[in-house]
Amino acid sequence: MLVSEAITEIRNKINDEAADGDFTDGELISFLNEGIAYVSSYLITASNPIATKKTTVSANATALPDDFVKTAGYFPIKIIGSTVDLLDDSKPVTVKYFANMASVKLATDTLPFKNSIFNTALIRIAVIYALNQMKFNVSQDQTLATDLLGVVNTAFGHAQLHTGVM
Repeated sequence: MLVSEAITEIRNKINDEAADGDFTDGELISFLNEGIAYVSSYLITASNPIATKKTTVSANATALPDDFVKTAGYFPIKIIGSTVDLLDDSKPVTVKYFANMASVKLATDTLPFKNSIFNTALIRIAVIYALNQMKFNVSQDQTLATDLLGVVNTAFGHAQLHTGVM
């Protein structure tokens, strides 16, 4: 899904179809990025494999990828600051890790989630942020968004988490 499509959906949900309301596209993109960070954190906390990537570590200290959060399993490596080194440097090791999803910058960018249900949750969270900025009571919406993510994780066969606050 394109960011521009997500912006249109957000505007529809906050009753600003004409784009003459309280938020610029840039502000809505910022709400989307906050939602991306929230959904990424949620998936990582739930150990959902959708949030995993792989990187190869060689004998010399390798810089961690920018999106690195934590390893997804145990590997013969040592992490020091923002670099990782092998405990046995005889051959490179492929390491699976949990990663934050990439943020978006432009309306022509594509949302980082391939599955439409994650994009639906992301848009819902961005709407909550927008309504919160407009000083609406969003406590019920926050609960619904958290429950939505729980349903998503359950559908993908992972433990449901109730984090409570966004």
